[in-house]
Amino acid sequence: MTNEEFVRQAYAIAEVKDIAGWVACFNPDGVFVDESVGVTYRGPSEVGKPVENYGGLSPTCIASSTTCT
Repeated sequence: MTNEEFVRQAYAIAEVKDIAGWVACFNPDGVFVDESVGVTYRGPSEVGKPVENYGGLSPTCIASSTTCT
């Protein structure tokens, strides 16, 4: 699997709000940086938070990295 394929698969997991599946995409010391809000999530206890936080947003909002309500 290429890096691009891996990232696309990970985001597909996030889109269905599979938090455990998303967290499993990371090494135990993995880091996810949400550039849209300037927040860095570290480790298994934090990297699932973006999926939790953005679960109610539309895919268009998430993809555009804009502030949405």
